[in-house]
Amino acid sequence: MSTSGVLLFTVLLMGYIFWSLAQPTNILQIRCKMTPAVLDPQLCKYGSHISYCKKLACKQGPGQPCGNDRDLKVKYGECAEGLDCCNGKCQGCYMDECHGDSCNPMVMNQFIKRHYRASSPADSLYAGVIFDYFNH
Repeated sequence: MSTSGVLLFTVLLMGYIFWSLAQPTNILQIRCKMTPAVLDPQLCKYGSHISYCKKLACKQGPGQPCGNDRDLKVKYGECAEGLDCCNGKCQGCYMDECHGDSCNPMVMNQFIKRHYRASSPADSLYAGVIFDYFNH
């Protein structure tokens, strides 16, 4: 390979490395890049806030989707003042607008599903001798 070929290859390789390092590396960074900032806070019916992505965002109202942890807050948004995020929706009243489904925290739902679920036909397979690996 000639000197100019090696030089061209080196320049292209370095350019690719710098370009790839500048790209978002996780889903949260990608969502932050894709989420547009609100230009006018007066357009937000339930108020506004500075999001985790350091952008102005509108708050969610009663019955609208929301998130409890950082990733879901970036994806769905935060609830307005006086509302609680439960089961992925803002619960409570804001001025004279209300939404009040029963609120079962997700952790409790996972606990109930894991410990008190109905048996299925596949459960009998695990109770059988063929799949009873740990008791023998």
